[in-house]
Amino acid sequence: MTHGCRCLLWWGVAASATGPLAAQGVTGAAVQGTVTSTAGAAVEEATVRVTNLATGERRETITHSGGRYALDHLAVGGPYRLEVRALGFAPAERTGVAVSQGQRVWQDFRLTPAAIRLEELTVRARADPELDAGRTGPSLTLPECERRGPRPPRTKTHAPTQKLAASNPGD
Repeated sequence: MTHGCRCLLWWGVAASATGPLAAQGVTGAAVQGTVTSTAGAAVEEATVRVTNLATGERRETITHSGGRYALDHLAVGGPYRLEVRALGFAPAERTGVAVSQGQRVWQDFRLTPAAIRLEELTVRARADPELDAGRTGPSLTLPECERRGPRPPRTKTHAPTQKLAASNPGD
């Protein structure tokens, strides 16, 4: 057998051995799909929550471009409840979704536009007497002692040195 044939045979054996090994790592399931409006437009930034009704475990994600979402590594079984919420749309829910090992369940949602009424909000504020509306940059408030101006420099008194010189008996 030539060297080229042996290399080709070795690569074939290595490639076939990795197939079953990759499958051994799958221990959960996934739910994925798209969220669109009733007009067919993708709904981005919608919150998708998956709740395992048997255990209470919750997972959530946000839809991305095209309204796509995916929740991986879910526990096998269920039943699961899927809830989708987005600003400007009525919430949607689906219950009884079951998943098996290695399965990717597709769950698409079509959301109905809905007006949302927000509660009234009242903001009250008082004017700050130290605020200067004409100033636009940062400010610094100095303590009273620093506002009076610079202190005079301290001077050394040479009197003790002169006394020592005068009392030196060697002079």
